[in-house]
Amino acid sequence: MAVTSFQSSVILYRAPWIIPVTSPVLKDGVVAVQKSRILAVGSWEDLSQEYSGCKVKEISGVLLPGLINAHIHLELSVYGVVKQSDATSSMCDWVRSLLQKRMTAGFTEKEIEDAAEKSAQQQFTTGVLALLDTGNTPLPELSGKIPEIYSLLELLGPTKEATLAVLKILDNLNDESCPTGHAPYSTSPQLLQSIKKQTLKKKTLFSLHVEENPDESLLLLKGTGCFRDFLQERDALDGTFPVKEGSCRSVLD
Repeated sequence: MAVTSFQSSVILYRAPWIIPVTSPVLKDGVVAVQKSRILAVGSWEDLSQEYSGCKVKEISGVLLPGLINAHIHLELSVYGVVKQSDATSSMCDWVRSLLQKRMTAGFTEKEIEDAAEKSAQQQFTTGVLALLDTGNTPLPELSGKIPEIYSLLELLGPTKEATLAVLKILDNLNDESCPTGHAPYSTSPQLLQSIKKQTLKKKTLFSLHVEENPDESLLLLKGTGCFRDFLQERDALDGTFPVKEGSCRSVLD
């Protein structure tokens, strides 16, 4: 029997396990693809009959959709892994260690860019097809086999003075820049609200570190905890925190 043009253009990717995500895991499953377009996902028993005569490619292991890394800081790749000093250290201690590295490492722009590119390439080789990259300074366009990168400009401003300065920056951003906040403990409520309004207007993504540590709630609700000490060390405590009673609550409430 002659093979039709349709049959010759369809490839059946057969795998012991397929994870469609939108439906239950399939044992001995098939993904039917034609010119980069998925036509069907199902069991080998069903689709091998429906698409009889089509080319079959056997895949070992698990077949699943490309992954999305919803939050990465490519510009920090050059610093490697910043470990907790010991089991009793706080998140604030870890942040201090990271900032110390950034201030003393002395990496060149080229070294930062090369490390970011290498990190993006490593993400791609592990199955990540898209990255939401959050950073304080824009990176140049990266090359090689890398995921699609959606870049956000991370803005911080824990004091009234810093908030006013960053609001001016926010007002003058070009259309290509996509702003976002850092965290409730480092970005004032006024600034977060202004950033969120702009993202809604521009229809861009909004990403935020939130509820990562109990000390965050202590700062926001009571004005205490390690983040209070952290801000005080940097002369960044001016009455912004704690926030007005009743104006915030935990996302876990």
